[in-house]
Amino acid sequence: MRQLLYKSSTCRCTCKLEIVFGWNHEKNKACLPSEFKPSPQRLEHSSIFGYGENKTICSYVPKKNKAVVLLLTMPCDDTISGIKQKPNVILFYNETKGGVDVMDHMLRQYSTKRKTHRWPLALFYNILDI
Repeated sequence: MRQLLYKSSTCRCTCKLEIVFGWNHEKNKACLPSEFKPSPQRLEHSSIFGYGENKTICSYVPKKNKAVVLLLTMPCDDTISGIKQKPNVILFYNETKGGVDVMDHMLRQYSTKRKTHRWPLALFYNILDI
C-alpha cells in the first residue's frame, strides 16, 4: 500500500499543484494490496479505505466478485451514505466524471483529421486529434 500511495508519480505531481484528482485504479496492478482487490470473501456494499499523505484509496464492492478501486489526491473521510452504502469518495467521483464523458464525446464528434497524401501533415492531424 505504501508503494501505491507514496511512489505514484502522478499523485505527487497533482498534490504539488493542489489539484484534486480521482481515477479508477486498475485491479491487476501489482502495487495494489490484495485487501483492495475483488474477492469472494468480501460482502456486497462493503468498503475499505487506505490513507496516505494527502491521498485516499477506496475499494467498494457493488456486486459479488467486483470491486471499484479509486485513488484520490485529497484527504477524505470514510463516511458512507445511501441504501447501497456507497462511500462519499465514490459519489464525488461519479459527480465529477461527467466532464470527461463530455470531452470524449466532443473529441469523437469534432475531428481535425483531413484527407492528405503528405505523411507529415497526416501525422500532425493525428497528434492534434488527441
